[in-house]
Amino acid sequence: MDADFSRDYLEAEERHWWFSARRQILRAVVKSLLRRRGQKNFSSALEIGCFSGRNMTALHDLSAHWVGLEPDLEPAVIARQRLEGVEIIVGSFPETAPTGKFEVIFALDVLEHIKDDINALSKIKTMLTPGGVLIVTVPAYQWLWSAQDTANHHFRRYTRPRLFEDLVNAGLEVEFDTYYNTVLFPPALFSRLALKLKKDTSDEKFLKIPASWLNATLRWLFSLEKYLVSYISLPWGLSVMAVAKNSDKM
Repeated sequence: MDADFSRDYLEAEERHWWFSARRQILRAVVKSLLRRRGQKNFSSALEIGCFSGRNMTALHDLSAHWVGLEPDLEPAVIARQRLEGVEIIVGSFPETAPTGKFEVIFALDVLEHIKDDINALSKIKTMLTPGGVLIVTVPAYQWLWSAQDTANHHFRRYTRPRLFEDLVNAGLEVEFDTYYNTVLFPPALFSRLALKLKKDTSDEKFLKIPASWLNATLRWLFSLEKYLVSYISLPWGLSVMAVAKNSDKM
């Protein structure tokens, strides 16, 4: 990730509507998954690409033990300060992988940063306990590629079938997959297409936080999907989410 974009990302992760609503959606998905498994929480969790630890903070009570892996030192230091007692490892995945097995692994908008994503998914499978699950999110549709993807050092964007195929090829069993960020897809699509028509898109890569009233409205609209994605697969959206299981026996 570009240094300027990384600093911009740190502020956005705290206040931007997309991040705060996504955390609400993720929490709803994890709680629904735990209910289906008859559990109150997971025994162990790993977040790959944990950045400053905001996701782990929001989900902290849903696992008894947490480990974070983050390639950039500055946000990793913030994560260590934020999550006292949680092991935060500085390193890239899959080159730097924690030892041990985890009942749940989160890879939230991480796969698109990795050149060989199937190899990374195969490595994740070896790190899951039998019956353990991967919760993964990725950006959708290659034709929506923008300056933000370039600044983020992305290799690709996904479709739901592409993510499903990659998970299966890595030996994982897909329990559930869906598009999300669906409610705001039409206006976001219009906005991105309008940006593509601009000759100067140099400022497009930065995550701008809208006016407070608009930020709150967009957060509320996006967060409504927490009532949907745990139960139905949405037909389109700006992102893709999947839950995949290591179905190997003990």
